[in-house]
Amino acid sequence: MVGWLCKYKVQLYICTEKIFKNADQLVPIEIKAAATFHQDFLRGLDFFSDLVKARCNKKFLIYGGKQEQKIGMTKIFNYKNTAKLLKE
Repeated sequence: MVGWLCKYKVQLYICTEKIFKNADQLVPIEIKAAATFHQDFLRGLDFFSDLVKARCNKKFLIYGGKQEQKIGMTKIFNYKNTAKLLKE
C-alpha cells in the first residue's frame, strides 16, 4: 500500500483511524482497543465507503479480540496479526 492520507473525521464522531491510498483505491482502517467485537466498530468504515463508493473495495478493522473474520468487505484482524493486512 502506498502512503498515508490523513485521519478522517466527520461531525457526530463518525470516523476512521487511517486511510491508505493504493493507486486509485482508498482503504480505511479502524483501530479499536476492545477485546470484544461490536457491530458499532464498523460504522465509521461503512460511512467512509459510502462516501467514496467505487474507490473503496476493502476495509480493515484491527482490535484486541482473538476472533478474526470477514463481514462484507471488512476484514477483521487481531492487532498481533496486522502484518496480514499488508498482504491483502
